[in-house]
This record gives sequence, structure tokens and C-alpha cells, in this order.
Amino acid sequence: METPPEPSSKPVPNVSPSLRTQFRRGDQWQPARVRHLSATTIAVATTSPPRKGDFLEMRLAVDDVETYLWSEVLAVTPPDAGERLGAAGFSARFVSPGTRAEQELQRIVARVGNAGVVADHTPARAAERYPVRWPVDVGWSTGSSRYTALDLSLSGLFIASHAPLPVHTHVAVSVPLDRGDSDVHLDGRVARVFDRAAASNKELRPGFGIEVTISGVDGQSFQRFVQRISRRNSFHIVVAAERRRLAATVDELTSIGYATSGADRLDTLIDKAFARSQGPDAVLIDASFESAFPETIEALQKAVKLRPTQLVRVDCSHPGAAQAYADRTFGVP
Repeated sequence: METPPEPSSKPVPNVSPSLRTQFRRGDQWQPARVRHLSATTIAVATTSPPRKGDFLEMRLAVDDVETYLWSEVLAVTPPDAGERLGAAGFSARFVSPGTRAEQELQRIVARVGNAGVVADHTPARAAERYPVRWPVDVGWSTGSSRYTALDLSLSGLFIASHAPLPVHTHVAVSVPLDRGDSDVHLDGRVARVFDRAAASNKELRPGFGIEVTISGVDGQSFQRFVQRISRRNSFHIVVAAERRRLAATVDELTSIGYATSGADRLDTLIDKAFARSQGPDAVLIDASFESAFPETIEALQKAVKLRPTQLVRVDCSHPGAAQAYADRTFGVP
């Protein structure tokens, strides 16, 4: 079996700037940068790598060629990869692609070079980043605005914006905390900008990265907040609820770092929770789902016996109930 190398921080030729890849993290597509690609294996740099042994759906595209493939994660970079290697990431092997997917993969490999390709240089990171969707307020010398942070780390955050602030802009950042505590206030500067052209080329969100100064009581509170996000990042939760509750509950868990999938049908729930060899860490069943599918609990209890997945009834009609259960169960400090 061919095992691709771990992501490297060494610059490499940008042989195909249009080479793009994503992988599913819960129900969300997570962007990644391809560091190595062959007809059987791939290595990527990304925030929030999956777990070794996970089965992932991946999307690869270059120019007008696109394919979707299942892969098994073979190796994951260590926690200090951002500092040592320049980025976190993982390597994987493609699992039994169908004829069409295999042909499309071969076309992509041929486009970017048959010898195994490294197509993009990843900027070095001082700390591992964790995907979120979290509100933050940013102020600068001539104004302020409310934004959404798409990832957080112990050294900063990435802000989604179609009008990024210029590099080196000094900013004041206010971050609300997940436990209802007072906002933390941090000084920072814009360290990098990802404009619309660069974002469009890689099918990402435009925005800007802020490097923050960690000091004092607020700095300590921010560090504890990021540590909670980091802990949640390790767990995958499937939520089963009727449609009107499902989106809000999935968003609640995804926004604070959990990899979250949703299901409003029994067959979808079975597929997302038990069709793969390594399932989620927990399945949350809302009362609305159980009333719609009364056979749910009995069927799932039988399936759960075959794997270490927790099955729990949660009343998702109360905001914060799903988060409170998950944090308590998974030991989020």
C-alpha cells in the first residue's frame, strides 16, 4: 500500500493553482490544500484534521474535471504540526472508487503531473486552527463591524469578509464566550488577507486573518475558550430531529466546534450514524423525531450495541440543550 508523506512546510511549485479539494466534516465541506496526490492516495493540509481510521467523502476538482471519492484516513499530523510543519493535515487512501470516479481521478492526476503532485504552499501557522462559526466584533481607527469568525486558534482567528481590512491594520477584537461570560477584549493586527480573487480560485470564503496578543485576564479567558473549541473538535455528533428543529440544532453544535451531521428521516439517520465502520461519538434524538418515527429508539439501540456510540434523548426545543449535553458528556471544561 502506498503511504503518502505528511504535509510539509517546504515551498513547492504551484503547478496547478486551480487544483481544489474539500472533505466532509459532519455535514459541512471543509477546505483543504493538496500536498500530494496519486491515483491511490492523497495528503492534504487543513484545519481540524479527521481521526485516523475515519472514512471521508472527498471532492477533487481541477479546471473542468471534478470527482467525489470515499477515502480512509491513514495518518494524521500531531497536535504541534502547525508550529513544526507549517500546517496540520492528514493522508488517506481512496477506497474502491467506481469506474467513472476512477477515470476522473486519473484525469486529474494527469492534469497536475503523473509523478505525484504537490500543488500549493501552505503558510506556516503558530497554532492549530479549529473551524467554528462564531460572532466577533472588530474595531479599527475609523470604524467597527460585527463579523463571523470561520476558525480560531490560540494565536488568532480568520474573519469572513468581502471587504477585508488591509494587512497590518491594528484592531480591537471583542469575542463573546460560549458559557455566557463577559466578552473578552483583545488587541490584534491583520496578518493576512484572502481577497475575492484568491477565494474564488479555491472556492473558499474571502476574509482576513487576525493575529491577537494574548495577555491579562481576557487573554487567559480567550485561551480557555479556544481549548474548549479544541476539545469539541475531536467529536462527531449526529442529530435526529424534525426539519424545523434540525437546522438550528446542527448550527448550534457546529458553531462551537463539533463535527455535526443532521437527519430528519430514519433511513438518513441509519446511513449517517451506522453505515460506516467508524461511526459518530453520539447520536442525539429529539422528541420530534421519536414521535415521527416511534420505532427509532428500538432500532437504534440494537445498532448501538455493535459500536461505542452513545444514544441519547435530548429536547432540542430548548436553545443550548444540545451543547450542554455534548459538553457534559465529552468532558469539555
